[in-house]
Amino acid sequence: MTFDSKYYYEPRLEFDDGYGANPYFKPQEVSDPMEANLEGSLRPNGTHLVQIDLDCAHEYRPSSTPGHGHLIIQASLTWKEYEKLLEALRNARIVGGENYENAKRHKQTFLRPPWIKKGNLNPPKSLLDELTALKQVKFT
Repeated sequence: MTFDSKYYYEPRLEFDDGYGANPYFKPQEVSDPMEANLEGSLRPNGTHLVQIDLDCAHEYRPSSTPGHGHLIIQASLTWKEYEKLLEALRNARIVGGENYENAKRHKQTFLRPPWIKKGNLNPPKSLLDELTALKQVKFT
């Protein structure tokens, strides 16, 4: 999948990867993506792509709905913190309103496990046996 991102080059990244706190950080836009060492969130039309450098364990799982997915971020939030995050994601049209309302009602969110597809509610026995043997979900 390609996005209409703008690409940049910042020579200081060749020597230091801590660009966030560097007051001299001044990336220059380049036309050739192969010359870039940064990809910006700002799109040519003035809107932003959601690009987040996650500093914790996480996992992305494709959804059974094409083009959709599930992002699981291994971070501990209180319900109040999580609700604020979900509300911001709903307001940005990243999380659907129905999912947000369900989360508020139950004070948690729910995802189908990877072996459950829409319309298939019976996981294969071999998968259940494998999961029982593992007795845990691994995050990457």
